[in-house]
Amino acid sequence: MYLENIVFDAVHPRSYGQFYERLLGTEKLTDSEHGYETRARFDADFALDLCFPTVEQIPQRTGRLRLMLRGRQEQFHEARLVSAGADVQTFEDPGGHLFRADIDGPEYAEDTARVEAMVLQSADPWRDAQFWSLLTGWKLVDVPGTPALMQLGVNSPVLMFIREEQAKPQGVKNSMHLDLRLEPEDDPQEVYDMVQDAGGVQQHPDWGQLPWKVFQDPSGNEFCILPAYAG
Repeated sequence: MYLENIVFDAVHPRSYGQFYERLLGTEKLTDSEHGYETRARFDADFALDLCFPTVEQIPQRTGRLRLMLRGRQEQFHEARLVSAGADVQTFEDPGGHLFRADIDGPEYAEDTARVEAMVLQSADPWRDAQFWSLLTGWKLVDVPGTPALMQLGVNSPVLMFIREEQAKPQGVKNSMHLDLRLEPEDDPQEVYDMVQDAGGVQQHPDWGQLPWKVFQDPSGNEFCILPAYAG
């Protein structure tokens, strides 16, 4: 099983996805009535897909998953500046999600910004870091004083865990979440059992028949486990 997607619920998926394509230099994969998908490639061995499924409305936005980006000031001109420090600024993207940007000077030579980290709010950061390490196979590190996961041997962002600002509201779905994909050799039921034994909770949303399974981590953050690709 491996981490595959960062998912943003989107009322206007095309314009939302194209914003990140311009900001991060990602590659469009799909554009349909069901949503928009674009790929952020970090090196030859690792990529993450940014997915923007179409939703009619987002009843209550939750900021429990946020991105940390790096780039030059002018590369963030399409985002709305929320707060500014000397080297770190907070922006709002077109979907209303906040992200943090480390602002570099002219020495930053890349043509687009890049994702440095995904930051997940947690009731118990060290516990949840261990839970997600089991899911992803990424290794636990201290960055600094904050537990984080890194995929060793590839140029990937880190997955960081910070103490939650408030408990996850009951009955409210995160408007951003992560997806994992099964490998062909994985036994799906064994994986689902492993997730629940580790403290995950399977959800049963009233969305009809789905080819994937929906879970919450021990702090209530949703994630999906997608079936392995055929062949």
